[in-house]
Amino acid sequence: MEIKMNKARLQMEKVLRSFARIQSNSADDQAYDDLMHFFEDCWHLKDYAKVCLPPTQQKQLEEEVEKCKHLKIVADIANRSKHAELKRKRGDADITHKYIRTYDGANPSPATAKYTITLQDGSSYDVHDVAREAIAEWQTIITKYKL
Repeated sequence: MEIKMNKARLQMEKVLRSFARIQSNSADDQAYDDLMHFFEDCWHLKDYAKVCLPPTQQKQLEEEVEKCKHLKIVADIANRSKHAELKRKRGDADITHKYIRTYDGANPSPATAKYTITLQDGSSYDVHDVAREAIAEWQTIITKYKL
């Protein structure tokens, strides 16, 4: 049996796996790296979706993605992790706070972390809420374009 690989769907599956990894809320360095990978994987989906579309629809997809509130936040976080300086700021989103919850010796649970994203206008969001909403925005776009 031959199966044609759809690059956009494969990347979306990668995004979902990345999202599953960040659910632990672990406070260690690997968990933070996983968080950054989620944002990078999520933003890279745009490139994979574009190559699956005819050239006549690629600009339309780009314009639609730029209208998505949470995908613009994802773009800023992903590009901040990739570049030393963020040149194109959609909302100037950045991860600004890390709240760590520790447990005493009576509780064997590991420390957990919660991250906050802040935009230039001062509004703030929980990283997991942004991630969930960005996935929902992608699912809407993928359905619309039949990717």
